[in-house]
Amino acid sequence: MEYYSCDYIQNFYLMFNGDLDREKFMALCCEPLPIIPSVSIKDKEPSEILDAFLEMRNNLIEYAKEYEELHPGEKPPIDGCKDCSQFRKGAWSPKEKTPYINFSMYPSPCQCKCIYCNVCTPKVEFTEELKQKYEKVFSVVDEAINRDLLAPNTRFQVACGEITIHPYKEKIYKYVENRCATFYTNAFKFDEKIAEFLSKSPLNTINLSIDAGLSDTWEKVKGFNNFEKVLDNLYKYYKASNSHNQIAIKYIVLPGINDSEEDFKNLINILKRLKIAKLDVSRDTNYKYDKSYDKTKLIYSVAILYILCKLNKINPILYNTFSKEEQFMILETAKIIAKGINGSSN
Repeated sequence: MEYYSCDYIQNFYLMFNGDLDREKFMALCCEPLPIIPSVSIKDKEPSEILDAFLEMRNNLIEYAKEYEELHPGEKPPIDGCKDCSQFRKGAWSPKEKTPYINFSMYPSPCQCKCIYCNVCTPKVEFTEELKQKYEKVFSVVDEAINRDLLAPNTRFQVACGEITIHPYKEKIYKYVENRCATFYTNAFKFDEKIAEFLSKSPLNTINLSIDAGLSDTWEKVKGFNNFEKVLDNLYKYYKASNSHNQIAIKYIVLPGINDSEEDFKNLINILKRLKIAKLDVSRDTNYKYDKSYDKTKLIYSVAILYILCKLNKINPILYNTFSKEEQFMILETAKIIAKGINGSSN
């Protein structure tokens, strides 16, 4: 049976993302929408929180199926889903165990000052109250582990601020010790433990939003003049890696800021040095659902980067921050640009 749903719901993602003080915090996805399917972790025991989460997921799936039977082809009016670019019709098969747990809770410390980020701060006071909230999150994960709800290949996404300076990094490292993880890092610091994870298993990865190909652009986007140090740390992680594909680089295209051809070309050189064969291309998600945002320049800039990657045998992956319609526009624009390049070279 085909019905409306998304990968997050069907794959049973456990997302701890956003402000820990938010009323509904534990979510099925991390889409930048005002309302997404989520439950509260306040005033409940870990078992109650997990029960509420499982019930919410099951109810969403059953409601979507029933709605399809009554209104074939129509999107069910689910708050936080009906306007989502990921919510689509398909022959879904719900997973019974989670393959993905996202640690992306805030407040979390991060030295970076990315111009598109509105959650991280250099210093966070971990009061007793904040510590209890973090411990609550970990208790829910422990409950899921005790119930055998983790798939054998469950991946932890560690994106809570900057992991290398996080007060709970050792606890988080214990969760991923015998599993696999993606560590989101700004690479300001080289962490020996992360290097060890990369060395132990090719399934462990790091992810950096580089967002620049030049030092000046890096400083403009990140707020620090340490581009060469970051590149040195990346290369040290590469040398410690078990395979060539353990460093993932993302480029958030910011029109008029980091979309010069010089930035793009130098980025390609960096990827080649690290033997990275693909690039995750993204956008500032603050504007993803903003209908007043003029995306013409964004589409064109992404198309240029897409073409340059292709010409250099690097696979550009259009992140799911782009809707299907936007991805189509990018590819069509890239085709036009490519024809112009080929025409001028004849």
